Amino acid sequence: MKTKKFTLYTLVLVILFLCIPNSVFAATPPELSAEAYILIDMESGQVLAEKNANEERSPASTTKIMTALVALENASLDDEMTASEKAINSVPYDYVKAGIKIGETMKFENLLDLMLITSANEASNVIAENVSPDGTMQGFAILMNQYATDLGLEKTNFSNSSGLEEETHYTTARDLAIISRAAMQNDIFREVVKRT
Repeated sequence: MKTKKFTLYTLVLVILFLCIPNSVFAATPPELSAEAYILIDMESGQVLAEKNANEERSPASTTKIMTALVALENASLDDEMTASEKAINSVPYDYVKAGIKIGETMKFENLLDLMLITSANEASNVIAENVSPDGTMQGFAILMNQYATDLGLEKTNFSNSSGLEEETHYTTARDLAIISRAAMQNDIFREVVKRT
């Protein structure tokens, strides 16, 4: 059972170290409290340090990085997206929400901000349903897994667009670093996360 998850702290470490040149690091890996991590050079992809980097864990909200990548390849920022009842009501009450109403229509650009800056789970669902070829969140997960295969990820499987805990929803620090590196090469993604 994959109950361990990547914390926001781990995600920040991954993204921060993606942007730091490898000349900054000494030969000895840093002392970190994270149970699993990988530090890579953003330009070359060279691994600088790692610990349990191939251990499968729940990606939690780092899932939204892949959601953004897939959506950015399949939608325009000006696309209007409508929130379905399922997209809104499938988010548990204690998860982060932006207060999007059933039937509300928003531009993809605004939903992307809500998803990546505030981590709004229903924004992820609305994007998924509106981008998916069959209009379902499950259909969007298929797109996510196709993208993961294209990136060469070997220990990643997505079941949803927001990071809700599911047995079949997992990744590794190594695969997450590859996803994050691909995301940081996307101009729109970079612009959005710069505002966080």
